[in-house]
Amino acid sequence: MSGSLMKCQFCDEPAAVHMTQVDAATGRKTEVHACLRHAANAGLPADTAGKMARAMEATHKAMGALQAFVASERRVPSRDELRALGVADAILPADPAGPLYQPTLAQIDAMARMMLTDQGPPPAE
Repeated sequence: MSGSLMKCQFCDEPAAVHMTQVDAATGRKTEVHACLRHAANAGLPADTAGKMARAMEATHKAMGALQAFVASERRVPSRDELRALGVADAILPADPAGPLYQPTLAQIDAMARMMLTDQGPPPAE
C-alpha cells in the first residue's frame, strides 16, 4: 500500500475491518477489507460491527474532548478530568489493575503533551 487508506471492497469508504480467511484444506488465504457498514458482508457478525462502530465513535468524541480541553486549559488533564471528559470510559481499559491500563494512560498523556507542543507557547499576559 502506498500511503493511501485501504478502501472497502463494497463501497468507496475507508476499510475499518481487515480479515484474512484461511481455507483449512488448501491453506489458501483470502483477504477481505470492509467499512463498518459492510462488515457483515466480510463475515463479521452484525452485533460485533455495531459494537466496533460505537467504540470508534466514542473514541472519536473522546479525542475531540481531549483536544478541546488541552486547547482551552493549555495543560494535560488529570485522571479525574479524563473521566469527566469521557476519555477514560472510551479509551482506558475497565480494570485499572490490568496490564494495559497504565500504558494506555501513558499514551493519552503523551498525546495531550503533543497537542500542547503543536499549539506553541501560551500567549504573553
